[in-house]
Amino acid sequence: MASTPSRGFFTLNPRRKAKNMLLQPGLQLRLPVYMLLLTLALLGLLAAHTYEVYGRLFALAIAESNQPEWFRRTLDAQTGDFALVWGALGLTYTLAVLTVCIVYVHRMVGPIVPFRRHIEALKNGDFSSRVKLRRGDAFEDVASDLNELAELLAEQEKREAS
Repeated sequence: MASTPSRGFFTLNPRRKAKNMLLQPGLQLRLPVYMLLLTLALLGLLAAHTYEVYGRLFALAIAESNQPEWFRRTLDAQTGDFALVWGALGLTYTLAVLTVCIVYVHRMVGPIVPFRRHIEALKNGDFSSRVKLRRGDAFEDVASDLNELAELLAEQEKREAS
């Protein structure tokens, strides 16, 4: 089986990517869900703090203003714009964190499939089997060591056969 070409984080073989994603999906999604929950908690705390602090400031400013109605409309407009931008930035950040977490967790768990295939082949006596990982996978060194082990086992089998 030929090595799967890769570009950055994403493999060009969608079948392998889907198969790896189906492997322990709970494990692969746990970190992104934790990060998402932490992000949402932080956003909630920041929103509550902002609402409390600026709410008091706005109430004081309106009470001291010579034109309270005009000032209230202006503050309401600014508050609406602030909330819209703040919400958009929060959503963008949340999606970015979720995407980065899913990609990195997938890179950590994905190599388990080829490792299992390779170990099964070695157990069945197929010492020509090799682990082929995408460039940049977390366990490239382990894959290299397993391939070296397979070569040593193949050489040992040849010596024993002769």
